[in-house]
Amino acid sequence: WGDYDFNDLVMGYQFKTVTNTSNEVVEIFATFVIKANGAANYGNGFGFELPDAVAGIATNVEVSGYNHTEAIITVDGTTKLETGQTNPVIIAIDNINSEMEGANTQPAQPYVTPVTFTVQIDVTGGGPFTAADFSLSTWNPFIYIYQTRDHEIHLADMPGTDLMNTSLYGFCSDSTVVSSNLYFKAVNYLPWALDFPSDFEYPYELQRIDDAYLHFVEWAESGGTLYTDWYSNTG
Repeated sequence: WGDYDFNDLVMGYQFKTVTNTSNEVVEIFATFVIKANGAANYGNGFGFELPDAVAGIATNVEVSGYNHTEAIITVDGTTKLETGQTNPVIIAIDNINSEMEGANTQPAQPYVTPVTFTVQIDVTGGGPFTAADFSLSTWNPFIYIYQTRDHEIHLADMPGTDLMNTSLYGFCSDSTVVSSNLYFKAVNYLPWALDFPSDFEYPYELQRIDDAYLHFVEWAESGGTLYTDWYSNTG
């Protein structure tokens, strides 16, 4: 469980898709805002997979703007997508500490201005591709920890990438059951990561999220059917 405070990485994101007059995708701008890093001692990296993108995407794009400072990630020489992956995978930043080191999780510490950076995905050929071909709405964001690429943590029920160390499924407090398509959940379906449609008031360091939000557990245990606004003022 650890501290279960959900502030190891707090990141905002926005995808902007640019199309031509024929509605064909020309480029995509993925803007990320690092708001808090509560796990500086882990040296986490952050990336995302596009599991439902059409196959042609993997060979007909070029990625730029990513932040790689460590000798961990291997990218294709042309597309700059991560190698060894069936689906398109982009490691946006390979060490959060390179932009923000241990900040904005403890009220007694000075506030650090969030860091914004943009990853650009240019279409270089193939297609034509529409926005639906990229399927950004079903993206699979994740972090990897301890500067160890195969130690991935994903949203609930989103599987690891091809580079995930699958022996970690079910390790310690994890209750992943691959045969049932249940991934990255603890006991009673509690998740290890969360994705929100709006800003999230994350807990302080060492403050459990189920103490900070009264209906979090009920929401999680119900599979997301109860208290769907648990993270809001009314929930």
